[in-house]
Amino acid sequence: MEKILKVHNVNDYARYIGAPVLHPLVSVIHYDELEHCRHSLNNYDVYGLFIADETLEELTYGLTTYDLHRHALMCVSPGQIGGKADIGEEIQTKGWALLFDPVLVNGTDLEKRMPTYSFFSYNTNEALLMDEGQRQIVVSLLDALRAELTGNDDEHQQHIIVPYIELILEHVARFYAKQLSLQTTKTNDLLTRFENLLNRYYADGIYLTHGLPTVKYCA
Repeated sequence: MEKILKVHNVNDYARYIGAPVLHPLVSVIHYDELEHCRHSLNNYDVYGLFIADETLEELTYGLTTYDLHRHALMCVSPGQIGGKADIGEEIQTKGWALLFDPVLVNGTDLEKRMPTYSFFSYNTNEALLMDEGQRQIVVSLLDALRAELTGNDDEHQQHIIVPYIELILEHVARFYAKQLSLQTTKTNDLLTRFENLLNRYYADGIYLTHGLPTVKYCA
């Protein structure tokens, strides 16, 4: 049986890979800075966003596996399992991660918004493929959030870090919507071409000598 890391809180994962502990409910990790990072197959009780700045292969997500390509972003939520089993080797990887505890958003407007972020669902079986501009927006917000977690600990912090996280999630939602829109457009273009092909096939009387259009003909 594969070893599974139980990520009950955000710092269970941070400590496992040797990342700094910044806050009891929020962790921002820059993988480039880690010296002793390792793979892990994680069972999450927290929310997580992971940005790969290089290709990561054969990662597990629920009952499926996938490759996370450069500048791709993948999200997980409590109750999900994802990652890659630790086989004892130290790795060098590049990218960012944001983990936050559901407790952090209890009673906030963000708590009400969380169910609308469908990219946290297992049903979203593809990563967000960000371009360089999109990646830079998300990374700049992660960097600013990390600075807030590092340099402040007062009564204002809760009211600052939650909006930062909400802003990150809203940008991710916008980028996902754009990605899905482009895919829909491509699909619609293909369907239109196919429909036109069939219309010409019958309008030109080709069916009278060749019968029903074959898969080979359509291809």
